[in-house]
Amino acid sequence: MTRSDDRECEGLVCGGFSARRIDHDTAVCGDGSRRRECPVGVIDLSMLGLEAGREQELRAAIEDGRALVRGTLARQGALIVSEGWFGRTGAAPSGAFYRLNGIYAGCAREPCPLAHAYRLNAGWDTVIAGLDLAGTGASPAVEELTRRAMHSTPDGVLVAGTTRLVRGPGGSMQELVASEIYTRAIPAGGVACAGGMCAPGEFCQTPPGQCGAIDRGTCSGPVGAHTVEFAPVCGCDGKTYQNDGARWLGRTGRAHEGACKSPPKPLGKSSP
Repeated sequence: MTRSDDRECEGLVCGGFSARRIDHDTAVCGDGSRRRECPVGVIDLSMLGLEAGREQELRAAIEDGRALVRGTLARQGALIVSEGWFGRTGAAPSGAFYRLNGIYAGCAREPCPLAHAYRLNAGWDTVIAGLDLAGTGASPAVEELTRRAMHSTPDGVLVAGTTRLVRGPGGSMQELVASEIYTRAIPAGGVACAGGMCAPGEFCQTPPGQCGAIDRGTCSGPVGAHTVEFAPVCGCDGKTYQNDGARWLGRTGRAHEGACKSPPKPLGKSSP
């Protein structure tokens, strides 16, 4: 986990961040020392291969403490990120952190298995029977996105929370009570738009030139690359934007490079 912190500097660059290892009291910092929190000068996201707007979105979430990252603390004070995960509700995480991968299994009597729960940085896992999202304040759209990512992507979802015992005719199992939900940031990927639905503040980013393909779109935030470059692009809303970063801020997909000449195909199910 990261947070803004301008009290310490590491290496030659002061970036104003501290990083700590999830569910551990200490971590090995770039200089070899072991501390509760390690000073970070630079957060390097280049390994993720994200589009400019998506990278800017993740960087903003990291700076605000709304994201989780996996990476290496280098000697020069850089955090080299190999995985980035977005917090979906903005709630403060509490409890332990788990990776959830959904299970499809027949079940005659409850409680029934829902997912494998792998506790991060702990080396053990269990099977849970339920995921209670009520405490996160997640909207129905976010709940749908969470369950879709848990069952349909190899990365699953990361969840902060606590476990509780549930009982039924089939015996007893653990259920996870979530405080926050995280989905992974990946190039041209992320969480698929669930029938066009995305979390509040997000939009359905369809593949370039395929404005109607919401079945192949991914949910993205509206944060773009803030530049003054003049490189017009046509948005799926039929408007011409100064550059691709401005198009991201406009919360719309990209129809094509250059100014709009004719209205793009409206959002909807793509043709087979």
